[in-house]
Amino acid sequence: MCRLEELTENICRLGLHWTNWCLGISARKITQSLTLTVGLIFFVIYWRNHSVIKKLDHNHGIESREITQLIDFNKDFIGISRNTDINCGKIFENDKTAIRNARDLAESYKREYRMWPKKYQELARNCASFRSTRGYMDTPVNEEEAKFPIAISVLVFKEIDAFERLLRSIYRPQNVYCVHVDTKSDDSFRAAVLAIVNCFENVFMASKSYPIWYDDPNMLLADLGCMRDMLNTGVDWKYYTNLAGTDFPLRTNLEIVKILKVFNGFNDVEGKLTSDDIWRWKEINDRVPLKLQPLKGSIHVTVNRDFAEYVMTNRTAADLLTWVHEAHYPEEIYYSTLNHNPKLGIRGSFSDYSVRKRFLGRYVVWNDDDVCHGKFVHEICIFDLRDLPSLSKKYEMFANKFDITDSFAFDCMEERILNRTKEEILGNTQFNVSYYQDYISALSEYILP
Repeated sequence: MCRLEELTENICRLGLHWTNWCLGISARKITQSLTLTVGLIFFVIYWRNHSVIKKLDHNHGIESREITQLIDFNKDFIGISRNTDINCGKIFENDKTAIRNARDLAESYKREYRMWPKKYQELARNCASFRSTRGYMDTPVNEEEAKFPIAISVLVFKEIDAFERLLRSIYRPQNVYCVHVDTKSDDSFRAAVLAIVNCFENVFMASKSYPIWYDDPNMLLADLGCMRDMLNTGVDWKYYTNLAGTDFPLRTNLEIVKILKVFNGFNDVEGKLTSDDIWRWKEINDRVPLKLQPLKGSIHVTVNRDFAEYVMTNRTAADLLTWVHEAHYPEEIYYSTLNHNPKLGIRGSFSDYSVRKRFLGRYVVWNDDDVCHGKFVHEICIFDLRDLPSLSKKYEMFANKFDITDSFAFDCMEERILNRTKEEILGNTQFNVSYYQDYISALSEYILP
């Protein structure tokens, strides 16, 4: 929607009896113009009351826009060419014939629609066209979503098309995104990521990049670097979550917003202590800061802004970071230890790690942990088409891992998120948050205010 000044200027240019008003020549014309102006103001007020409008002032250059139906409903799959013989809807319903047909097709289908780094660089030369043709949301779905910005980091290494399609599935203009590219990635991949990132005001490359290895502090340092960058954006985001390039959302952005509002500050951080975990820090346990109890968890977290600020500004958090550098798999210890030692007093942290709680940020199937129809790589399930029916019933916000190179599962997951978003725009769906309400209610006595 144009601002009032822009509307006035345009009317002046059209010569609709405003010329003399614009020049300030005639008192009689001023009176007439004021009358027209009052009428125009009432028209604008009426228009505003019958449009869903939200000003996104993030000190980030995002101007007022009308929240409207931007997705082209004549396309089944925006920006993606896929084989229409695959019936994703039936696959999610666990239709054996649809799954079998899709798997047979996947065995022989040459994924010619995959796009390579150079192609993304070419497309991103025209950012307006790139954002439009690739189907990015230029506005929030509604005001509830617009008022709840989220900070999201993504650590990537390869598969540019998987990264771009993940970004599109989680992108909203009110959010802020930090992308860390492993320094071991090839130059063409990094250049393509940079080209994509440069097409968005609220997406940026991490200010410092690291080579990522297993059992090495760099994975944690890369994540913390993005967290610091997020705090410096000026965007008043409410929660921070971190993703890998192999993740994909199980929930739309609006659904995640509704979940986080139910969380109301609760930090979704995995944490456990068993005899099998102590070896990770046994040799340095006598030097842990403040005699904190170390715990094992996941590097993937969903934490409130106060938690992030504590990590960046508190001396104990800094000392703990130095300490975990000498532990095995420090990225699996740092956040868990901060969130499960109540003496630190971090808002939304957990007071009793012995109480069993669910990790809702990420659904991962470890070897022998749950059913996996795909294959295990580094003891983690790479989901297959046959896993989609169960994934559609999960309460977690994201799932890991998907492989874009050998399965149509990625395609169907993307179609599912797109279709659910379409229904949200049309107002045809209601997300039931009762599970999350019951979950938080059961844990409320253990959550630090």
